[in-house]
Amino acid sequence: MLFKKILLLGIIFMSAGDLYGGNLISRQIEQNGSFYDAETYFTSLSDLTIRLTDNNIYGDWNVAILNEKDEYVDIPFIITDYRQCVITPFDETIKKISRREAKKIYNESLNRDFFQLKVTYTASDKNKDEIYLKWGLVPSRPIISNVIFIANYCDWDWEYDMIYPYGDFSFDIYSENANYFNMYVSEGCLFELPDFFEHLVGHLYNVPESTKMGYDADWGEFVFVSAINSFGAVHSDTICTTSYITDEMILKRIEELKNEAGIGDVSVDIAPPTYQWNNSTLTFNTQIDQIHIYDLSGQLCHKTDNCDTVDLSDLHNGFYIIVYQYKSQIYKTKIFKS
Repeated sequence: MLFKKILLLGIIFMSAGDLYGGNLISRQIEQNGSFYDAETYFTSLSDLTIRLTDNNIYGDWNVAILNEKDEYVDIPFIITDYRQCVITPFDETIKKISRREAKKIYNESLNRDFFQLKVTYTASDKNKDEIYLKWGLVPSRPIISNVIFIANYCDWDWEYDMIYPYGDFSFDIYSENANYFNMYVSEGCLFELPDFFEHLVGHLYNVPESTKMGYDADWGEFVFVSAINSFGAVHSDTICTTSYITDEMILKRIEELKNEAGIGDVSVDIAPPTYQWNNSTLTFNTQIDQIHIYDLSGQLCHKTDNCDTVDLSDLHNGFYIIVYQYKSQIYKTKIFKS
């Protein structure tokens, strides 16, 4: 009888040790009715629900977000009747902290910034467990594609050395979770990237995550787009309108101006190729020597030589890196397949 009591006490002691010595917090996180591993990069703007491994463990939750000083700042959360921890992204305090002080950690393969959350549960016996979650609340980095510049001019006199009337410059822009876009443009007729941009020339509100933007452009204007939502703003790469001019007469005049300014002798004999992307076919305006297509993990998905059209309808949805060679020049761009 004594042996049985000792054995029973040992089993109880071991069970309690397993319970409190292991995970107090479940590593399966609920979002939108589905469960994901805690290591998931969460990108949906909806609640995160965190559970205990055993609802009989009593204690206190805490949730904090990493700031730019690499310190964790407490943020609000909700405790349900079942003692689950629910983090609601559209809480005003969370939005304020994310815009002003939360640290953004960039993930290149996913092309977006993430906030890092620390979720802690402290049991009544002072045992503690914590997990770290990565949440991409801000928009993904805007991707500019399908750039078109129809450069118009009246005559060969080049009065004021400007394209007149201004050319039709447009492009597609994509950013997941963006609520609106702002387009910023530098002064025109520049040869180098300026230190700052003075002009907000376009904005689109309550638009789809993928849309088209454009304006009346001149040569030598630098352009970037800012994707914005309640949690912050993210900028695209900066492009230059001159890079998309194909008219040789315009390019030669720009080169003359560059030489007159003493900026250097840059050949304009080779105009950069342009392309069109219609979600299945990549079409260049000239024959390309080599084309390599990679996914964001760096895996080569497609390779072809000496062509101007590539059929990519068999690729899975997502972002891809296009690396192509034209007359010894290497170019890179991103496309998104939906």
